Amino acid sequence: MPLALDELYGPQRWQRPLRGGGVLVTFRVPGQPWDVPHRGWHSDGRADPTSGEPSQVTIFTILAPLRPRGGGTLVLTGSHHLLRHHGRETDNAKAIRKGLGARYPWLHDLWSENTSPGIDRRKRYLDEGAVLDGMPLRLVELIGEPRDAFVMRGDILHTPAPNGLDDPRIMLVKGCPII
Repeated sequence: MPLALDELYGPQRWQRPLRGGGVLVTFRVPGQPWDVPHRGWHSDGRADPTSGEPSQVTIFTILAPLRPRGGGTLVLTGSHHLLRHHGRETDNAKAIRKGLGARYPWLHDLWSENTSPGIDRRKRYLDEGAVLDGMPLRLVELIGEPRDAFVMRGDILHTPAPNGLDDPRIMLVKGCPII
């Protein structure tokens, strides 16, 4: 991983963690169908208002095969641009969602429990996405094989997804500060 972070941010611009990552395990909840969650959306950090660089990156490492709808983290690609322009006033995830939801109906619906009947949330958010203020946004589910790793800006909105499969999701997650 050090080479990837050196390439992205430059040598000596990120802080090596002192400890290993936390284990994320998600089991299937019997009777719960898989769908795009409306709760739990947050970011792990903010961007510098001048440079736009994130305060940290989050690294997800897959430890067991992770298939679609198997509990992989859902990432809202492009959301860091919206947060940089419209979510800087606070670190409070609820306040950020409220402000962005008031500005963008697509996000309001994503974070709302009461979605219009007949709307296929999987199709709308995972397949189609949206363009908000010229920024393309779409949900991406982190899936892969053991030892695959994802490096994500800490200022991207994401949430844990339910596990619709019999195998548990098992990942490591660790934040690395950008200095």
